Amino acid sequence: MNRYFVGVDLGATSGRVILATLCGDGIALEVLHRFPNRLLALGGKFYWNIYALYEEILHGLTLAGQRRIPVDSIGIDTWGVDMACVAADGTLAGLPRAYRDPYTNGVPEEFFRKIPRQEVYRRTGIQIMNFNSLFQLRAARGEGMSALENAASVLFMPDALSYLLTGEKVCEYTILSTSQFMDPRTREIDGLLLREAGVDPALFPRVVMPGRRIGALCDAVARQTGLGAVPVVAADRQTAGRGRNGHKWVSQPGRCSTMSYAVRIPRAIATDESVNGWLQMIAGLVTLDALNGMIEEYGAAPNQPDCSLELKWPNDVFCHGLKLGGLLSELVIPPSSGTGTDADVDDDVVIVFGVGLNLALGACRLPTPQSTSLQLHVSGLPSFGEMRDAVAERQVEGFRERLVKFIADPKGQAESLREEVKAVCWARGRQVEAHFTDGTTLTGEAIGLNEDASLILRTQDGTDHTVRTADVGVL
Repeated sequence: MNRYFVGVDLGATSGRVILATLCGDGIALEVLHRFPNRLLALGGKFYWNIYALYEEILHGLTLAGQRRIPVDSIGIDTWGVDMACVAADGTLAGLPRAYRDPYTNGVPEEFFRKIPRQEVYRRTGIQIMNFNSLFQLRAARGEGMSALENAASVLFMPDALSYLLTGEKVCEYTILSTSQFMDPRTREIDGLLLREAGVDPALFPRVVMPGRRIGALCDAVARQTGLGAVPVVAADRQTAGRGRNGHKWVSQPGRCSTMSYAVRIPRAIATDESVNGWLQMIAGLVTLDALNGMIEEYGAAPNQPDCSLELKWPNDVFCHGLKLGGLLSELVIPPSSGTGTDADVDDDVVIVFGVGLNLALGACRLPTPQSTSLQLHVSGLPSFGEMRDAVAERQVEGFRERLVKFIADPKGQAESLREEVKAVCWARGRQVEAHFTDGTTLTGEAIGLNEDASLILRTQDGTDHTVRTADVGVL
């Protein structure tokens, strides 16, 4: 079966939207759309017309959508060093300044009076040129550029275009390497250099490696182009999280992964209590698949042969009897169009799945004695950023594949899901205590799941009880 990929290739004078078809004999390339990229001269300054580039990219994607091509992914490649500023309201704060603008003349020499040229080269390892991003930022700060003064974030050109398509802000590693403020040893931003340029390093978003999924087409773009998407939001930090029964939890940046996935589900399925319990189970299975797939991809290996990832009904990822992560789901009713017509009644609702995972926490940083972290059980793991992105990418695909099957045949899928969960259910066969929202508890053996994904709890007197929502702890 063929697979299809769209690449956007932008140069300083022209751009192309290219369709790559991966087939059994190799890769076939087709230029869907070719367009000019014209430098704008305004008031003696040089800019890139990023809005025109965005429109041309949309046109190329629309051509793919009109042909009903099932595009697997979209990638954008541009020249380096140039940046766009994003205001607090999410809009672009003006046009990106072009590297051909002479406003950086003499700036490197000025900067070297603060940090010597040899030290700048030692910290970054790239050729020093006056138009590198570091010196552009210093020049922009020196002239009081309004876009930078009002910026809530700064994005490199390909990342800015990806942001316009997806709403996701990232800093791609290879484009960052052209900036003169990346430490090649850590693969992260060198904050000292940026601060000396008068710029807060926090203006730049998280660094992602090439090839990692950073988002999906936003709803408006998906509709305009005819290309579908599963939205994904990835974050590094959670400070006010709320778990089941209002329990508070905090995610540590650079160590814990916190993801939210929003998926449209037919209202009839999401509100059907005979099958909607399996949506939470699907989230758990997707997460296990993503973690195990990432471990295999990077050639990592468990420290102990009996180490396996399991699910504690209804919403926890366990490893060796300790909590490695948690999952929550929430039903959201999309806002109406406001027309008041019958067409305004949407047959779909949105399920938001929240997934929190301890990936790179050391033993001394664990929040409770009952928690754990993946790095404590698996050796040979990649960096946190690579782990996070690889897991997120696999989760997006997992949700797409499993939910398509479930929506097509919820009753039929329920039985197969029941067997899958049975094999990885950590609580099954153990003595547990279920804590209900009304303050009552029930103690017994977890013997399995019902057809609606509820837990079967057998008490000491041999009576089977159905548990649909509760905090379940093992005694």
